[in-house]
Amino acid sequence: MRLRTDPERGLSEAMEPATLDGMGRTPAAATDSFLVRKSVFGENKLPQPHTKSVWEFAFEALKDKTLIVLCVAAFVDLAIGIYKSGFAEQREPAAYVDGIAILFAVVVIVLISALNDYRKQSQFRQLSDYSRSLSKFHVIRDGKTREMPTASILVGDICQISAGDILPSDGIVIQSFNLSCDESALTGESMAVSKSPTTDPFVLSGTKVVDGIGKIVIVATGPNSVNGRLLASLEVEVEETPLQAKLGKLADAISLFGLGAALVMVLGLVILYFSIAPAVPRTTVDIVNDLVNLFIIGVTIVVVAVPEGLPLAVVLALAHATLRMLKDNNLVRHLKADKTGTLTQNRMTVLIPDPSANPRPRILVSRHPELRL
Repeated sequence: MRLRTDPERGLSEAMEPATLDGMGRTPAAATDSFLVRKSVFGENKLPQPHTKSVWEFAFEALKDKTLIVLCVAAFVDLAIGIYKSGFAEQREPAAYVDGIAILFAVVVIVLISALNDYRKQSQFRQLSDYSRSLSKFHVIRDGKTREMPTASILVGDICQISAGDILPSDGIVIQSFNLSCDESALTGESMAVSKSPTTDPFVLSGTKVVDGIGKIVIVATGPNSVNGRLLASLEVEVEETPLQAKLGKLADAISLFGLGAALVMVLGLVILYFSIAPAVPRTTVDIVNDLVNLFIIGVTIVVVAVPEGLPLAVVLALAHATLRMLKDNNLVRHLKADKTGTLTQNRMTVLIPDPSANPRPRILVSRHPELRL
């Protein structure tokens, strides 16, 4: 396969595109060599992560242990309420209201969490697109060095690289002077690797030039590059935040405590029920109704033990915190706290000693604008 690239002048609009692909896959109708290169070799754009819908975020929110416990308690309470309001001997018309209230709380929690995550995803996508639009690279076209967006780089382009550059595509070194690259992002090796046309000419996308200068010819872009194939094969698992882990443990503890208390209560009531002789002999229907009532008491204990307001309070607090931080230009996708639970404002202030203090000077924060960094 021939790239038809001039090592000194780079690519040119005037090049014939007919021999770009040795397998004869070049479109016959194409007249622009750059469009042909894009159609044959692809654009220099990395694969984007899957954009989740609001319903996908809602489904993920429902996987929370606390919400699962709430849903189970709601359906059980709703079933008992329907039984009490329509089939029990002493009917209670509004017995199912508690179950509906718990389900309504779950729906509100899920919607707030899903909408908040969807909004943050959209904001990060816009920020990522804006960041990519600012990423530029030095490319030689028609004998002139131009600073071009990395998305415009094509296979066959001649690029100038120097210390500090992060390579956007795979390439081969054609000229170099004391050139070395940091490939730890791909290999894990912290030692810089020397690059030259004779010893090791291959440079990989995602690596950083740490020393020297040189010229490379691009041979793979976008999803065909090493970094693109690596990103396409990655399956990123969402890490559980410390708050979610603590809430999960709390939900487990509440469930076990409520279930244990309900079992102890129901067993004690059943033993007392059969150990005490009634004044009037019980029929089979009476015994069944009494046992159902005892079971309802146990379920009520489990439902009461579940704090349906806790997940809603946590979701509202996190949503409020992210919105407040957004006003300070802090865009947070997953809110986690470090060991101090604080975030700095990226402001530095000169500290000056107070000469009047004796024997140990006090440190005062300067209020003078001319002393601020």
